This record gives sequence, structure tokens and C-alpha cells, in this order.
Amino acid sequence: MRKITRTALTAAAVAATAAALTTAPASAAPLATWSSNPGGAVTGNNSQPLHALNPNTGVSVVCPISSASGSLQSGSGLSGVAIASVTSVTSAGCAAIGIASTTITASASPSNPWTLDAVSYSSGVTTGTLNNVEATATINASPPCTVTVGGPGGGPGTINGTFTNSTDVLSVSGSNLEVQTTAGGGCAGLANVGDPITLAGAYQLTSDQHITSP
Repeated sequence: MRKITRTALTAAAVAATAAALTTAPASAAPLATWSSNPGGAVTGNNSQPLHALNPNTGVSVVCPISSASGSLQSGSGLSGVAIASVTSVTSAGCAAIGIASTTITASASPSNPWTLDAVSYSSGVTTGTLNNVEATATINASPPCTVTVGGPGGGPGTINGTFTNSTDVLSVSGSNLEVQTTAGGGCAGLANVGDPITLAGAYQLTSDQHITSP
């Protein structure tokens, strides 16, 4: 049961990660001028397993399958704010050492997208922040355990990362996500409100895209 509940905790963060199709640091302001071509609808699949870690408990979860879809702005002279949106995130096979299945629901949707702010650019690599990130994970066990993940103190969080033009790969490098709530007898002592979540992973876009500035 302890292994099962641990799966839920970090799997929730992974879903939030899987959605990180486009990402980066939250502290800086976007540059004044950005270009995105060709833009439009985009999809991506993870090019390596996604990992999530709760360093307070040592719980680690791997998701071997995940995908996300959304859109990129198109054109030049863009502010970099909400240069991309993620409207759907899915993941499958998430487990801690292959122990338990977990059902993950990410908040990203057409009516509530996760938005990417481009922050800095160097040598073909864009660094940015994916905003409005929240997710819920329910462990398929008896009794079930449900964990919600978001930003510090409640509300949505952010995921950090980079997009590389030459490879069309978006890499996840971290977040400010933390455990917001836990519910269910299986979670006792394993998922603690306020526990931080760290992330690592990469996504391969299915279309050739370029983001530059200036």
C-alpha cells in the first residue's frame, strides 16, 4: 500500500510535467520581440521517460508514455507572452518501480490552457515558463488515494524548461509544483501537503517549429 500511494504522489506531478510541452524560468520578463514559425497546432510525445521526484520522501515515479497538444503563435514581432498554449495532456503506465497504476487528470483544456511565456533566447534555444499548471492523480487501489498538485499556497504552478530549434525537443528541467491536498486512507504518511515536486523529461514535437528572438 505504501508503494501504491507513493506512485500517486509523483505521478500527479509527472502529468503536470508531461503537459510541459513548452517551458522555462518564472523570474525573468519576456524579451520584447519574438518570432514563431510556422506556428499553428502542435503535438508532441515524450522522447524519454518522464521522471518526478518528491525529495522530502524520496518517492520517484516514471511515466513511460505521455503526449500533449496545443498551439503556437505564428509570425514576428511577438511579445513572447503566451507564445504557446497546451490544451491537452495525457500519460500512461506511470508507476513507482512498476507497482501500481494511477489515473492522472491534468487541468489543461481548450477553455483553461497552460500558457508558455518565452523568457530568453540563445544559440537556437528558448527558455521559458509554462504557467497555469495543475493536476490530480488517483491511485487505482483500495482504498484509493487522490493527490492534487499545483503552485505554492494553492492555485496553479509553473514548469521550467527549454525548446531547441535544431531538434524540435522540449526539455523539462524543474518546477515550483508542490502537493496541495491528499485524500484517502492509502495516502497516510506518504503524501504530505507542501512537499515539493521536481521534474525531468523531454518531448519530441511531431512538426518542425522555430522560435527565435530577435
